[in-house]
Amino acid sequence: MTTMAQAKPKALLSPLQFQYAVAALAAASLPALLWLQWPVSLCLVAVLGIRTATVRRYPQAWPMWLRVTLIAALVTLVIANYGSFFGRGPGGALLLLMLALKATESASSRDARLIVCTSFFVLVASFLMSQSFMALILSAFATIVCFGALEVLSRPAVGGPSGSPFGRLGSKEVLTLLSLALPVTLALWMLFPRLATPLWGTTDSDNGRSGLSNKMTPASMAEMLIDESPLMRIRFDNGARPDRNSLYFRGPVLWDLSADGTWSTGEFRGQLNRPPAPSAEDLSYEVILEPTDQRMLFLADQAVSVSEDRVLFNSEQRFFRSTPIADLVRYRGRSRLSTVVPPGRYVEQESIWALRLPANRNPRTSALGQQLAQQFREPSAIVAAALALYREQLFRYTLSPPEFLGIHTTDEFLFDTRAGFCQHFASSFATLMRAAGVPTRVTTGFAGGEYRDKAGYFLVTNARAHAWNEVLIDGMWQRVDPTAQVPPERVDAAAREAFGENQSDFMRALRERRDQMADWWNRTVLNFNAARQANLFKSFGVENAGWERLVGNLAGVLAGLGIMWALIVYLRDRKLENPVQAHYFAVLKRLAALGFTREVGEGPNDFLVRIQENALQQPWIDEFNGLTQHYIALSYAAELTAASAAESSAFVQAARALIPKIQVR
Repeated sequence: MTTMAQAKPKALLSPLQFQYAVAALAAASLPALLWLQWPVSLCLVAVLGIRTATVRRYPQAWPMWLRVTLIAALVTLVIANYGSFFGRGPGGALLLLMLALKATESASSRDARLIVCTSFFVLVASFLMSQSFMALILSAFATIVCFGALEVLSRPAVGGPSGSPFGRLGSKEVLTLLSLALPVTLALWMLFPRLATPLWGTTDSDNGRSGLSNKMTPASMAEMLIDESPLMRIRFDNGARPDRNSLYFRGPVLWDLSADGTWSTGEFRGQLNRPPAPSAEDLSYEVILEPTDQRMLFLADQAVSVSEDRVLFNSEQRFFRSTPIADLVRYRGRSRLSTVVPPGRYVEQESIWALRLPANRNPRTSALGQQLAQQFREPSAIVAAALALYREQLFRYTLSPPEFLGIHTTDEFLFDTRAGFCQHFASSFATLMRAAGVPTRVTTGFAGGEYRDKAGYFLVTNARAHAWNEVLIDGMWQRVDPTAQVPPERVDAAAREAFGENQSDFMRALRERRDQMADWWNRTVLNFNAARQANLFKSFGVENAGWERLVGNLAGVLAGLGIMWALIVYLRDRKLENPVQAHYFAVLKRLAALGFTREVGEGPNDFLVRIQENALQQPWIDEFNGLTQHYIALSYAAELTAASAAESSAFVQAARALIPKIQVR
């Protein structure tokens, strides 16, 4: 005999049912793999895999000491990889890891349902980190799996391996649930008021998602140069297709070189300025820029104008937004493709900053610079002689340069290794030119791009990150790219692979098709901002659709959808109603009009006996007797066969014939 103090045991599910719940969590984790750091992803997969493999033999909770140890280890892992608990990245990683540990507690029905329901929340949270087309595909797949897992968990845990009802997801039920959700999703997407800033706020970090920052170390661009994720897509007006080698998209301009070889913007970051006046030769284009968490708007070469509001323009020929770019942004720009950039209002100050070098560093480079200054008097001749060194001294372009052994990194690159990528070339050239007395600065950004013929736009990926130089000659900053002096035969295979030059035609076509789909997703869905929403309503004759009108319309649409689905369910239930039972009840309704009402809980046979006692002289009593016996036989048949279907039809015909004979006097 149990007592009130005894705990009610949890109902354990079939191991296969619990595996479906864990599979739902694993599917919901797929979009997170796009932004999770690999150690966190590895631990997540390991915990879920081990739990899934062992749940049949050990459905109980893992020992407490093991779970506590795992919690401490995984928390330490998150802090080690992200630096803190705060922010979308570490918060999302911690949520996924703790949810995976939840699966190790038990295999009860409550825990399984909690895991699946929380998996839906994980899917929503993943869109705070990535809203790419690939994230959509993975989330759609995970949503189907989660709905299927819920449907499986609703089935009774009976049956052995041969009679198990859990061998497949209930596809009909899952499609029904999705059909209910899709209209609501579409209504929310079209009618929900667009916010000026994201719900999760903005960040203002020097290091954005584009990888560029206000600092450049000898290896800070190494990861970017192998990152093929898209950064921006550019469509030039009137079908213009400029040479990709002439496209330089300006980013941070670096002035200050520290003793350890780090370039930074320093204290001199350029003054506010006015952009140049437009001319007929300027190129007009549209840019769709991925989120960068920075304030820079990338434009080609000498920027002239941009369509964004509340922007600043400085003497380094760069436009800035007032807030970081945390979402996809679409803007129009005008640029002048030119290798010459005008200086700011304080050209003397710029010249002084562009000559500063740390003391007691790179003596061989300093000696070479002084030698060039003595040999060539004109700055342009000094620049040409330095570029000839890169071209003639067998410098190589490689993404895996040898490590520097000492503190004189520029000396080692120019005179010893002679192997590196754009950072090494731009840094060494600026150091050499400053030693020769030629004011030089380092400019970072993106160069080139891949033209998508079918889609008609240039794709610029993070792998197109680049560093080049600008030298001050005759009062104007002139672009110089020492990396371009390296002949193609001295570019290693890994670098050519990173730029997509060694890919097969099939892989190139596949990448192009995938990128076109992503571009459609960006322009159609992600860029559906407040302005486009307002234009949509204007096409229906609605002017000045404020948030009050949008909320009212949204409430009306949702109410209409609810009424529509209620009507569909009602009509479906009527359609699915048993015709035998429906016609039997119709006969009972006719009898009730004569005063023969069936009592609550009274069975068909008991009701027939009572009717016979009180209506023995009625001419229809024998037909009702036969109809009742027929109804009992059909209602309690073991299974529905073709023969019983024919009998049901006969019953319906008999009931329809009986109803007119029951005369109401």
